[in-house]
Amino acid sequence: EDGAGASMAEGMVRVVRRLWRCLAEPARQAETRVAEGVMAKLSAPERTRVELGEEAFDPDEEDGYTPDPIEIGRALAVARLGCLPERIGLGLQLMIGTVQRRRAVTGASRWRFRTYDEAAGEQAWYVPPYFRKSGTKRGNRSHLVPVVGFAAGAAARLDKLSDFEGSEGWLFPAGKASRSGRGHAESGLFNDWLAAIPGVEFSPHGARYAFATYGERDLAFTQGEGKLILDHLEGVELKDVTGTFYSSDPGIARKRAMMKAWTEWCDHWTAKAVAEDRSLLNAEVMGKTIRAERYKFKKKKKAA
Repeated sequence: EDGAGASMAEGMVRVVRRLWRCLAEPARQAETRVAEGVMAKLSAPERTRVELGEEAFDPDEEDGYTPDPIEIGRALAVARLGCLPERIGLGLQLMIGTVQRRRAVTGASRWRFRTYDEAAGEQAWYVPPYFRKSGTKRGNRSHLVPVVGFAAGAAARLDKLSDFEGSEGWLFPAGKASRSGRGHAESGLFNDWLAAIPGVEFSPHGARYAFATYGERDLAFTQGEGKLILDHLEGVELKDVTGTFYSSDPGIARKRAMMKAWTEWCDHWTAKAVAEDRSLLNAEVMGKTIRAERYKFKKKKKAA
């Protein structure tokens, strides 16, 4: 079985499990007659080999699920609460706040972020071309993403966490038990944590669907304009962009405005989620709930 086929099978398993979990919810059982845990043992075929460059295909991108705004708010509320490991909480904020692919986030290097005096409180993230969906077809230049609001705060705190000898600058360094040979964490770092948050059903890629969908609905993005942030259409080098250019170039200015609108929208829904569910302010209760859910995930994986 080739790498892309294996990844697609694993992605389909996640989608099917989510569907059956939804059908088995108590409020729907009378209508669907689906018992809880029906698909708990569903698993993709075991991989026979790993192809070079296999990560160019990300099964999360085939999910297609756009989360409700309140789900985005719940995820961010928990990420900020302090009940998750520090890097996980900050990583979820960076991922949602920049809407970049999960591989780009887990593979982020502190050396790819720049600050400019002309744009106080922001950072410019130069995402390397090998994190593009079709990196080999898009040249060898980077994609510039303005990092603003809570995402900029998360990036700054992650930078401090990576400031130790031997970190090599990775914001999410690989664990000691990693067999990948990479210095950074694997792409699925956030999946199980995100799935364990109560009331959150989206995968890491769901934030990208939300950005495209609600950007047009709520934030005055023109049709397809989200691609400026999502699709890595342009190519720049770190040395190409000065602070003056970053603060005055019309193309970058539009990106900055879009990301400011997006992070403020996220903050609004975070506040709304907390107002509707005060348990999102209780780190002890939320932490226990998430740990219990992750324990169930691990048991299901072993049983599958």
